[in-house]
Amino acid sequence: MKMNTKASTLLSTFVFLTFFHLSLVSCRKTISDRGENGFTLDLIHRDSPHSPFYNPSNTQSNLLRNAFHRSFSRASFFKKSSLATPNTIQSDISPIPGEYLMKLSIGTPPVEIVAIVDTGSDLTWTQCKPCENCFEQSSPLFDSKKSSTYKTAGCDVEECTLIGSSSCVKGNVCEYQMSYGDQSHTIGDLAFDKFTFPSTYGKDVAIPNVAFGCGHDNGGTFNNYTSGIIGLGGGEVSIINQLDKEINGKFSYCLISIPLDSPISNVTSHINFGSSATVSGPNVISTPLIKKDPSTFYYLNLEGVSVGNKTLKFKSSKIGSRDEEGNIIIDSGTTLTFLPNDFYSSLESTLVDSINATRKEDPSGTFRLCYESENGTIDAPTIVTHFTNADLELSPLSTFAEIEQGLICLTIVPADEIAIFGNLAQGNFLIGYDLVANKLSFKPADCTNFTLDLIHRDSPLSPFHNPSNTPYERLQNVLYRSFSRASFIKKKYVNPIQSALIPNGGEYLMKISIGTPPIDTLVIADTGSDLTWTQCKPCVDCFKQLGPIFNPKNSTSYKTIGCNNKLCQGFICNNNTCNYEVSYGDQSHTMGDLSIETFTFSSTSGQNVSIPNIVFGCGHDNGGTFTNATSGIIGLGGGNVSIVNQMHQQIIGKFSYCLIPLESLLDNSNATSHINFGNCDCIRSRRISIGNKTLEFISSPISQPGYDRGNIIIDSGTTLTYVPDGFYLNLESLLMRSINATRKDGTYGGLDLCYESNENGTIDVPKIVAHFTNADLELSTSNIFTQVEEGIVCLTIVPGGNQISIFGNLAQANFLIGYDLKANKILLPIKWYQTLAHFTSFSKILSTLQFLSHED
Repeated sequence: MKMNTKASTLLSTFVFLTFFHLSLVSCRKTISDRGENGFTLDLIHRDSPHSPFYNPSNTQSNLLRNAFHRSFSRASFFKKSSLATPNTIQSDISPIPGEYLMKLSIGTPPVEIVAIVDTGSDLTWTQCKPCENCFEQSSPLFDSKKSSTYKTAGCDVEECTLIGSSSCVKGNVCEYQMSYGDQSHTIGDLAFDKFTFPSTYGKDVAIPNVAFGCGHDNGGTFNNYTSGIIGLGGGEVSIINQLDKEINGKFSYCLISIPLDSPISNVTSHINFGSSATVSGPNVISTPLIKKDPSTFYYLNLEGVSVGNKTLKFKSSKIGSRDEEGNIIIDSGTTLTFLPNDFYSSLESTLVDSINATRKEDPSGTFRLCYESENGTIDAPTIVTHFTNADLELSPLSTFAEIEQGLICLTIVPADEIAIFGNLAQGNFLIGYDLVANKLSFKPADCTNFTLDLIHRDSPLSPFHNPSNTPYERLQNVLYRSFSRASFIKKKYVNPIQSALIPNGGEYLMKISIGTPPIDTLVIADTGSDLTWTQCKPCVDCFKQLGPIFNPKNSTSYKTIGCNNKLCQGFICNNNTCNYEVSYGDQSHTMGDLSIETFTFSSTSGQNVSIPNIVFGCGHDNGGTFTNATSGIIGLGGGNVSIVNQMHQQIIGKFSYCLIPLESLLDNSNATSHINFGNCDCIRSRRISIGNKTLEFISSPISQPGYDRGNIIIDSGTTLTYVPDGFYLNLESLLMRSINATRKDGTYGGLDLCYESNENGTIDVPKIVAHFTNADLELSTSNIFTQVEEGIVCLTIVPGGNQISIFGNLAQANFLIGYDLKANKILLPIKWYQTLAHFTSFSKILSTLQFLSHED
């Protein structure tokens, strides 16, 4: 078996820095804050496959209709509550519980419950033993007697008076009573206990003395899948206000409004608390949160709505006049957006004038503005909601929905005396609440993205980790691998015959699962390879592997690729089975069957993401320098069979990664880097002043027919940065004149420019800025110098000959680097970058580096 690789496909594992969008932003704060002052939880939509309410027999139309029915019911009780006075009986009634579920645990030891998340309620409660009159519950009822941290609330505690509908009839025990808009109810004891939240960061967050209702009499429309309510309203006893010290009044969420048919069907929405909830960066807009009664709800001020270039001034309902602030409620539990009748009529009329499509009536009479559609969409104008100081542009997906086959309707509807900004309109925005600053922030986001851990091979989390090695021994190994990898990348460009060789495996590992049922495996993440492969049974000649070898016979979703399949073009056939062969630069190799299988990724959100029909190599003959800690390679290059291109439909051409600095790894830190799929957080920064000393970057351009630009590769698998020999000498000379430190003679691990360091293991280094086309990237000291021995630091930019230049992962550390392959643009952290070049790969790109400069 021999892989038929032509010289013209040489660049399939590399990328020119153009025709896609790359962003970098500092990620130091993201890493240091993770799990310390903030945490993130999953929000499960009630119609998601993760939800206990999920019914696979329901059609998409049924799901939508049910959600809309709940939306109208919920809105009717918002109206009653917002118009009621504090003494009105309706003030004790909460809206029908919302659309999202949350898992948490109560007590010591913790008992897991699944509860409905409700931004229209304050009190959190769960069913408790003994249960005098309770609805059926599939999971065990919470038994307060078995919790060592449980205690009832006395009649004189502040929380008892804040509930509003409490009494004391059992001695000094505060009893509560809560009714909901659908006549459901809960009655029980107000109590305190420890709440434990399963953060998506992998570490549970436990908070003591949370006030909640221990319900002994509960009934109505609740079903046996849930046990109670999580109150996220604005009142004093809500979870949000009780966690004020821990979260500093901040929470945010990113909603997947209604789970649509998708290759990634098991994604979840998320809610963030504390520092994790900060919404910042470009494209963020903020509007005031208005405080008014009832305090449970979150109020905004809507000034107008635009359709195309026509703006309609908002005329409010009785929730408030035009002169009164807080005229619309934002609610995650209401699906539709409700606007007052008169204003809705003006909006509908404007939309009718703007939409060129065949109007059609909704058979159910639910929606007033509907159109025929053959492909599930119509050419709808952009709608902009003008909140105070914030103009929010809503996509057609946020304002129109296909409620049944061939029928699309506006999901903004008329209402009497109430205005609600519902969750369909909030979909795919990161929405942040800051109750201290009293503001609400919006940021466009892809809420379906998922994040995986990237484990550096020298991390304590890696099976390659040898605790007996000193940090400097680990560094020497890193440098050796970097020089080795660079030499093979150079050969790929200089000698076309070498195009069949792939650079030796990269620096990072990734955990994935293959097959049905899924089999866990640990693979090398390689941005210089396209084909993903793992060792498979039967193994003719394989390297030793600690974990079980994947057996395709045990997987119900496995199938080989036949010779007539177009995916087999360029490969060899044997008995109508497509075979592959790949050789690596260190003489390692793999041979086997080209196959199709389901891959499952263990996202850091805590929810696995399964993607069917991934093309991969089932290796039956594998050998070389692979160790027993891994089973193969995951190819993150730019060829057609790379994981990145195979997941294009799911991730919409977007991914990003954030690499932790080398010193953290060498010091046995358990921190991990991350790679994000389906999200590119593109952040612009101000341009940084350059100084007066500039070196022009002169290099032999990396070129192939059709590629006339791009003179440096960016590679996450190469540690050092390589520049042409002549340019390096000029850079070294300029640095030597600028650094006031004692130079050390000789080389250290192949590094030439070294100095004695201060007590902190650093030296005073001038600022170095790499000037890519239209993008100036300032590099910190840790990006360009590293401590190679006790008291010695060296420059990690090295001469690479005149054939190849590489921007390595040390220079990329502590930046969030995002690629938008669909937008065909590249972004560096200082300024937008748009040039003309050709995209062929994931994280290997050929960019145009114009010059380097430094400032004294």
